[in-house]
Amino acid sequence: MRPEHPLPCSSSTSSSQSRVFRVLHCHSSCDLVEEHSQPSFKLLTLSISRASLSRDQCKWLLASSSQSIESLKVQEVGASLASLADVMGGFVKKLHINRLHDPQAISGFVNLQSLRIDEFDLYTDTLRDNMQSSLKTFAFNWSRKTIQHNMPVLLRCNWQPSLQSLDIYHSPTVNVEDVGDKTRQRLVAINNHLIEPCAARGIQINWLL
Repeated sequence: MRPEHPLPCSSSTSSSQSRVFRVLHCHSSCDLVEEHSQPSFKLLTLSISRASLSRDQCKWLLASSSQSIESLKVQEVGASLASLADVMGGFVKKLHINRLHDPQAISGFVNLQSLRIDEFDLYTDTLRDNMQSSLKTFAFNWSRKTIQHNMPVLLRCNWQPSLQSLDIYHSPTVNVEDVGDKTRQRLVAINNHLIEPCAARGIQINWLL
């Protein structure tokens, strides 16, 4: 475990001014309670990578921040996403996950305004059936299947009526000289599958590299 702001060894050294905290390479067997005094800071942003935290560990580690964390980024945390949702799911507004190991866990985040998923294949059924939040922004990676099928299906069934914009990462550009006419036409045709339902709902598309 390598926190950006090390866990305090005693309450006298805890920092209430910390606003960002990163946890790397921690597993559910880590004895946080025995090795460190409970943190007392209030975080606004939390980033966790390659960690496995039990619900009790999440409660201990984030007790003072469970209602203040607005932005959560997780990478390779497995079932820990459900534990994090149990502890702070009612308060996180921005969630960025690289892989949705537990599709049900996303239902624990009920007040999200922004969601980004880095997987190239979206779990359409999970997003349709388990999203409890009213999103303003949804971000994902460009893939032919997602652009041609997954997102249009969601949008046409009135998924997330509050949605205002889509941020699409790794979008292949159609406006450079080294792209042939056939490739450009094919990409335009693929993108049109998403452009049309977005236009019908007044949703802005941001094509990002």
